[in-house]
Amino acid sequence: MGACAPAAAPAAPAGSAAATTAPKPAAPAKSVVGLGVVNSLINMQLFLADSLGYFKEVEQKLNVKVELQNFNSSVDTGKALAAGQVDFIQNSGFDVVQRQLESQDFRVLATWSQTGIMAVMVKPDSSYKQVTDLAGKTWGVSALGAGTHTQSISIARTYGLDPNSVNFIGVAAGANYIPALRDGKVDVIAAGEPSVSQMEQENIGRALVDLFDPATARKVFGSDIVGWGLVSRGEVIDTYPEITQAIVTAHYKAEKWLIDNKDKPDLVFDKLPDVFKSARPAASRFVPRLVGSLAPNALTTEAMIEAQIKNLKDTDQIPKDAKVNVKATFNNRFVEQAARDVK
Repeated sequence: MGACAPAAAPAAPAGSAAATTAPKPAAPAKSVVGLGVVNSLINMQLFLADSLGYFKEVEQKLNVKVELQNFNSSVDTGKALAAGQVDFIQNSGFDVVQRQLESQDFRVLATWSQTGIMAVMVKPDSSYKQVTDLAGKTWGVSALGAGTHTQSISIARTYGLDPNSVNFIGVAAGANYIPALRDGKVDVIAAGEPSVSQMEQENIGRALVDLFDPATARKVFGSDIVGWGLVSRGEVIDTYPEITQAIVTAHYKAEKWLIDNKDKPDLVFDKLPDVFKSARPAASRFVPRLVGSLAPNALTTEAMIEAQIKNLKDTDQIPKDAKVNVKATFNNRFVEQAARDVK
């Protein structure tokens, strides 16, 4: 007689782990990690992470290429992230909330600035002494719908000016801020860094409202906020947690380096891209301004997001009855791990 066949294994009972657990499919291979960036010093951590070699460490560890892609404004980076053109961007909590309402799963991974991201600048010799003096004037922003625009609306409302009484125009970010004000294209401009400090240094502009100041930002928004942070899509975070952790940690290391060297503005400046070289004389202004705006431990809180939701409703940027899942707008676990790893 032939050998007996081995007895079949008993069937797993319905509902058991063996019956219900299937192998998790492997994440699709990823060779390039795209980071969307605007040439503004509010993106300091990203530029430092690049120049200090922290992204190179990511490339070597995970065998991927970290690629910085330049855009004109935060509106453009948000569109690129939504379209899957890039995997990570730096943007505001306001944009994350609005994207969530549009069923785009944007999440804050780390809060860098807990204040606003700009100052409202006017010419030093202008007659404008308060925000209400700007009625009927042309107010420059990087782009309509960008953070400089939405936060300008918030400033106007806070200080008693009807936003509809001014003419908001987009001038693009970066190097366009200074000539727009200096050459009279606009009467007032919402500018980021290094333009704010450079205008002050060269006596081209003075700050009417400085949202980098925590007390001023709390007056406008009622709380600390996610003024600027590292943002990704839920799909990227869930599919590539190791890459996400590496990118967050690289940024976190750069922020720690910045804080450790905050009293050495020339050293900090030496690590920045050449596109900012004309701002070197203003380094002693913008480094303290940016460091002073940083959120403790880069953490995001529900209170920060709730303040931004309230502000968006109060300024008619989202419906009054909009429902936002606050917990879905941020994820602290990667920055918490970075804090444990970076000593």
